[in-house]
Amino acid sequence: MTEYSISATALGLDLDDEFQNAGLECLNYPVLVASSGGVVTVDADIVAPSPIDAFLQLTKDLRSVNVTVNRIDPGLVGLSDIADNLDVARETVRLWAAGKRRSNFPPHFSMIGNSRVWFWSDVDEWARAQGLLDEDEPTPVPSDVIEALNGALAHVRASTHEGWLKPANPAPVVHIQQRRNARDHVTSRRSTGWNEVVERRVVTR
Repeated sequence: MTEYSISATALGLDLDDEFQNAGLECLNYPVLVASSGGVVTVDADIVAPSPIDAFLQLTKDLRSVNVTVNRIDPGLVGLSDIADNLDVARETVRLWAAGKRRSNFPPHFSMIGNSRVWFWSDVDEWARAQGLLDEDEPTPVPSDVIEALNGALAHVRASTHEGWLKPANPAPVVHIQQRRNARDHVTSRRSTGWNEVVERRVVTR
């Protein structure tokens, strides 16, 4: 069993709702709820056999108080965030990322403006292997699991819009042999036409 740290945005959670607050307080794991810019986030540390099990537990518990998980926070961090989390200098992290100190620092996930960002879970895994983090700290959900879960959640949201995931004009399924036959036919016609031109030129000489 592993203690996983999950951060998710939630729909239907009212910070002033006594029923919801009482339900969250009764859970057997710590939950922190916050709201910023109209977006409500739920942070939880859940002991489970796998990150998927932890996610399902959180989803089930939130659903019991009429709250829906909207997406999992990818936990993107920049150089300064990594430095703060690992209690090292920003320049040290820059050298890690450049491959000039230590090795196998994870590749960045994307760019925000001119700055690189990483999944914190990727950096966390690397830092644990390097002995830079306490093994007793909760483990963040792996990046590939986050992407898979967010894809599944997006699919559920999109399914409410009938036809959204279907192309307007589906391409016909063509057997590979049909494609070969069509290609050979075009090649044959091109070759025949070329020969005819040559023959006409020979005749008119």
